[in-house]
Amino acid sequence: MTLVYVATRFGDYERASHAADLLRRAGHAGSATWLDIAKKLRGRCSAIPVGAIRRTYHALQDLEDVRRASAFVLILPPEGGAGCYCELGSALTLSKRCLVVGALQPSPIFLELCELYRTPEEAIEALSEPELEPELEPELEPEPD
Repeated sequence: MTLVYVATRFGDYERASHAADLLRRAGHAGSATWLDIAKKLRGRCSAIPVGAIRRTYHALQDLEDVRRASAFVLILPPEGGAGCYCELGSALTLSKRCLVVGALQPSPIFLELCELYRTPEEAIEALSEPELEPELEPELEPEPD
């Protein structure tokens, strides 16, 4: 069993909940407590006022959930989602296995450190396989003018 943190934009919690359900069916466990909060608030992040101590608590809890997880799955949001990119940065810093679902154009350089998948099903299936090893010292070729 792998403990997995699932991230996306707060308002897209239903997509993350779907991925969490798939994880459970595949024998994994989720560590993202933010999903329960998002369900209660129906994805309205604004329901917790800026400056409220609860926001600080939830941000710290999210980072702790990322730290506890063995793997990190990011469901790319169609727009926005600054928080989930902070969580991705945290997961990368902690050397977690990072799987990203969806396509982002232009693709940020940090996604090169992740495994990319088209669907949550593909990403979750990949969790049962060994982690992909990145090329550590690729040959750099100058881009043509």
